[in-house]
Amino acid sequence: MKFSKMEKLQEDVISMIRSCLISNKSEMTLKHLENDYRTLCGERIPYTKFGFKRLEDFISSVPTLYLRTAGNETYVKAQLSEKSQHIQSMVNKQKSSKKSSLQKIRFSNAVYRQPTQPNRWRPKEVNVKWKSKFQNSPRLAAVSHNQFVNRPVNRQPPQQQYQQGYQHQNYHQSAARQDLSQRLHLPPADKKLTSTTSSNNGNAAPPVVTNHVHAISTSGQNGATGVQGNVATLRYKRTTSVPLDSEPSNPCNSLINAKKRITRKMSEITLDRDSGNSSPTSDTQPKSPSPELPTFVRTGNSSADLKKFAETFGLGEVEISSNQVAAKKKAERFFTCKVKVGKNTYYSYPEDFRDPIEAEKYCSNKALDDLIPKHSRRKSLLTANHLDILERVPPMLEKHQHGIWAWQLEMDYADKYNEALPADWLKIIDTSQCIQVEKGLESHVLRHCKPGDVLQKGQKWSTTPMKMSDVSVPSNTVQFNDDARLSAQVTYVVSASEVWCRQCDNVEFQAYNEMSIRMEKFYNAHAQSHKVTEVDAGRYYVANFDGGWYRVRAVNVDSSDVTCFFIDYGDETLLQKDNLYQLKREFATCQAQAFVCRLAGLEELYEASANSEKLMSIMSKQVLLELASDSIDENLDELSFPVFMYDADTGNSLNQDLIPLLTIESASPVITKGSITEVYITNIESNGDVYFHLHSRGYESLQELLLNLETQILQNPPNNLIEPITKTNSENKLYFAQYKVDGHWYRVQIIDWAPQGNFAQIYFVDYGNTDVINVNSEVLYPLDKLSDVLSQYPFQAVKVKMALDAIPTDFIDMATKLMPADVPVLLKIIKYDEESCPLVEFFKRSPEDILYCVNNSIGMEAELKKGDGNNNKSPKRKIISFSDELSKNVPSGGTLDRPDLPSKDSYFEVRISFAVNPWNFFVQPLKSQEKLNTLMENLQKRYQNVQYSPLQTEDITPGQIFASKHEDGCWYRTSVIKVIHKGSISVFYCDFGYYSNLTVQQLIPLDPEFLELPYQALKAKLTDIKPKQNKWTMEDCEFFKQRVEKKNFYSILRDIEKDELYESDIVLKLILIDTSDVDDVYIGKELISRKIAVEC
Repeated sequence: MKFSKMEKLQEDVISMIRSCLISNKSEMTLKHLENDYRTLCGERIPYTKFGFKRLEDFISSVPTLYLRTAGNETYVKAQLSEKSQHIQSMVNKQKSSKKSSLQKIRFSNAVYRQPTQPNRWRPKEVNVKWKSKFQNSPRLAAVSHNQFVNRPVNRQPPQQQYQQGYQHQNYHQSAARQDLSQRLHLPPADKKLTSTTSSNNGNAAPPVVTNHVHAISTSGQNGATGVQGNVATLRYKRTTSVPLDSEPSNPCNSLINAKKRITRKMSEITLDRDSGNSSPTSDTQPKSPSPELPTFVRTGNSSADLKKFAETFGLGEVEISSNQVAAKKKAERFFTCKVKVGKNTYYSYPEDFRDPIEAEKYCSNKALDDLIPKHSRRKSLLTANHLDILERVPPMLEKHQHGIWAWQLEMDYADKYNEALPADWLKIIDTSQCIQVEKGLESHVLRHCKPGDVLQKGQKWSTTPMKMSDVSVPSNTVQFNDDARLSAQVTYVVSASEVWCRQCDNVEFQAYNEMSIRMEKFYNAHAQSHKVTEVDAGRYYVANFDGGWYRVRAVNVDSSDVTCFFIDYGDETLLQKDNLYQLKREFATCQAQAFVCRLAGLEELYEASANSEKLMSIMSKQVLLELASDSIDENLDELSFPVFMYDADTGNSLNQDLIPLLTIESASPVITKGSITEVYITNIESNGDVYFHLHSRGYESLQELLLNLETQILQNPPNNLIEPITKTNSENKLYFAQYKVDGHWYRVQIIDWAPQGNFAQIYFVDYGNTDVINVNSEVLYPLDKLSDVLSQYPFQAVKVKMALDAIPTDFIDMATKLMPADVPVLLKIIKYDEESCPLVEFFKRSPEDILYCVNNSIGMEAELKKGDGNNNKSPKRKIISFSDELSKNVPSGGTLDRPDLPSKDSYFEVRISFAVNPWNFFVQPLKSQEKLNTLMENLQKRYQNVQYSPLQTEDITPGQIFASKHEDGCWYRTSVIKVIHKGSISVFYCDFGYYSNLTVQQLIPLDPEFLELPYQALKAKLTDIKPKQNKWTMEDCEFFKQRVEKKNFYSILRDIEKDELYESDIVLKLILIDTSDVDDVYIGKELISRKIAVEC
């Protein structure tokens, strides 16, 4: 996306504002923010350029900045972007532009061909320590559905007869991150990834006993139970595995014995031989077929057809009623219809009809469309027996995480086993410890539960009741081949620990593709009649997104928006409720296609790989997955299973290829010119070179990796990896070595050798410092043999050069003092030198939270050491030292000259700079106003980038003149009244009449050119009046302040007296005259007339 120059400027300004706020670690006032921005950028925040009249309005327009008002102050705070990735990702998924048409994967009946032989990469043994650290991500825990994994009992060695001839393709090409629409529009699956049932499941080995959190399904994919060979046990999700010697009477565990019978019977009969006339699971006589259900044929008269259907199948009376709806235009009439069949009710809403007959026809057809699939059954179905029901229903229920209606399970059972459930089947399954039967308003809701779970008989599962229109979609069963592999396509990627795929080499994939075609045609024609009025979290719907139709599950529901999880893709997005429609049962029979896995061997990169652009390159890729059984932790409740992923075209290990890409992407420290970056200093050299860290997510991951590796080496030293090191074999090689200063282990590189070859200089690649070691006595482990990730991790130490006019001789001490390793500083690139090394400025916050430039402080301190720090060239220790007693005799104007005064009873033009009351205000000689304005302008330019002083408390004495920054952001000449301690120095703003307390760090030595103009603030009082009360009241002071402050007056100097507070100061006794109007106004007389003062 291209930005205009103004948009780019606005983005840069916002980025700079965020840098100021985040570096402050807390909220700051608007005034404070403006000062920091001016310090960093040398100018005010240019909000007017973006069309805003106030800074507050501009800040409010930025979504990641927050304003808060407390009292008279407005505070700003920045949202840390990494803390809200989920919200931001949800916003980014809302696309308004037109997308390309949907391209779903289609099933191919071509003969299955094995992918290119994979390279069978395996991670270094050191990585096993990370397996116990795996945790499910919050997103995965929120959106994931139950998924089941089938894998063989005896893992066979991988097939070796792979077809060759494919050219190696380098997939490491930069690819733009695809949005949700692009991910849903996946390209057609390659023929190599599709097969018939016989190529995958015909000779599949039976599943194995496992403690993996995903249940191990034993039901075949072809509709009937098809288990051969060794028998597996079924472990329900998040439950304890059932012992093999359990009593057969336990309905949850009798599956084992049933499968033994099935194995024996399946050798004698098949569904084709059986033709539905016998039960393969029964040891008794064949069951009698159920009575043949009547045939129903629609005639076209919908109302009559509905009544006939209800009568034929005993559904009760049919009630049809129409209602006229008032229209906006009185001439128009609209009708709606309501049809009730037994306990089922149907409405023509939201459709409107001009004819009540048409409304009745529409509503009757709607009822027929719903009732016919529920009540029309196949002819001559066998009736399931008691034991079969208790064996088969629990596994079916377990795949419906949020429950299922009894009528849907009854239909699913008939489709799956070609048998009908008896009339009392609900009573039969209610005896099972694994099944909860909950009575709804119109039917029963069935849910799977663990034996002994608190959610048992009579207890409500959810406060949100299911609607009769709600259907459930069975969870995914991942079917690995006999070599523990499967072919799949990547559909969505979150991180290396959350990769969503769908299997492409089983019959379920073919059924899903055929179903999706029918679903698309159906909803394109009948969408309006299946709109939903209410959306409940956890329920399944059909979503219209980007012109296509997708099965979704509602995760979170707001007033108008719904967070939807695409159960066949693994993605999620925010949709309007208007885009959701009722999911018909015929489109809910195929299991959810998306399953989630994680990349084994990349455990160290799970967190750092979140939202990785490099990881997005595997999106839509056709892959071969191999189950990493050794990476499964049986003690963890894992929602994903670990795999080794191979490119189906080249056979390359994607796990192996992604390691260097992800490490470089997540941990490469990058700084750009014009931006502000927070860094930590790691090493300072005498030539002005400075090395630093960026404390990024990748850096934090590296620290944990190094600590983990150090612990392993100390516990079990890999001495077998130690080898002789020479100048030849060590070139460009990384080692793991111990630093003698702190005893810890770090990544190092040998950069130079002594002529004899026994001593070498090593460089600590993550810190920038060097050391000399004896290679014959030091232990150096080759890092490439310890860890794939650490050996390819980017170097963390970044070298820059501090921008200074001259490097002081004690630069290391000065810079280390100002920039300790544990305190973050801000970095800004000024330019690049002839060797392309960045020349930078560093900024730091003082203890008083003032941002200052470290470069300027070092340069100023170097200059001060050439002089005395007291605005002259005399030696530093010759400055006049005042004791506390003598400080009383120092005038407030300090060592500056006093301005010239007129003679007694003469006119004196003044400007009132500051007023407290009629006996306490400050005047400036009006004749020197122009000189004062010039001085102030030059003062701002000279000190605009300086806000910190290297002075110590002993350098400050009463009477000295400094520059200091007032809270209004301007610089003023400041005289020292008294030094209390380093954190409190009493000062006087000698040109404007303010008293204040500052710290040592806020006083900046003043250049001699600013000492020529006399101080301008003269203390004064009105003569010949006194307060009417004993003292001036608050109202008196407020009136006087508003009347005279920041205004020009003529005055008459009556007398001069000493200041009672400061003995060395004088007070001018004046008569103030306001000549701004036609008639002159004497301020003293005005106060008397207002009964504020009286004559004295």
